[in-house]
Amino acid sequence: MKRAVSLGYDLVKTYVRLPDPLQKETIERAHAEGMFVTSHEVYPAVAYGVDGIEHLSGTSRRGFSPKLTQLRRTYDDVVELIARSGVYFTPTVLLHGGYTLALAREPDLLDEARFLALFPPFAKEGFKNGFRPGDASASRAVVAPVFATIDEIHERGGKVIAGTDSPIIPYGLSLLLEVEQLSESGLGPMAAIESATRVAAEALGAGSDLGTIEPGKIADLVLLGADPSEDIKNIRKTEMVVVNGRLLSIEQLLKAP
Repeated sequence: MKRAVSLGYDLVKTYVRLPDPLQKETIERAHAEGMFVTSHEVYPAVAYGVDGIEHLSGTSRRGFSPKLTQLRRTYDDVVELIARSGVYFTPTVLLHGGYTLALAREPDLLDEARFLALFPPFAKEGFKNGFRPGDASASRAVVAPVFATIDEIHERGGKVIAGTDSPIIPYGLSLLLEVEQLSESGLGPMAAIESATRVAAEALGAGSDLGTIEPGKIADLVLLGADPSEDIKNIRKTEMVVVNGRLLSIEQLLKAP
């Protein structure tokens, strides 16, 4: 923590091997310095005042997931702890079967020109070989209890963030798919979009600068060719972006060195 303070960190993640007493001390010391603290753990982390929780499952020093059963279900106590504590929750649904579902539904996803432009050939081959498309109905059944948990947390007022755990899930494509599947899980299009914009900015302490389109905020924008509130997949239809005051088309971005 002395090193984190000296280096001016904004965020501390307490990883899975940290004993509970040290987690408590870390949270207290980080908060005294104005730092956001996140963790894989749920309890007793929420009792200690942790600010964020990563992944619906994920590794744990306890030897089992305290959030998700082997049958991919979450009990009410975990839902209540996340929703009522006020933590920012990043479920990373793609890690828990969502990415396999996306590829089962659209086997040619990894051939999209905007995606391929991001990576050198060896990386493209690695992504293609890493996941094999399966049956879409079976994949949807695997993810269904995960969707149900996210929906329940959202319905109870939980703060859900779109996170990707890239590069395990490929950069670029991952955020779009995560937002789409959060919408499908029960958030709906606008709340899913806000999970990657307004809510994410608030979690990072940047809500006064980012996350919504308002006077005085940083005006980096994505301009879409269709309304995502009508169909969440319209978030893929980027036509232009505004970055640092420059208006750039998709064609210009794909030609960029």
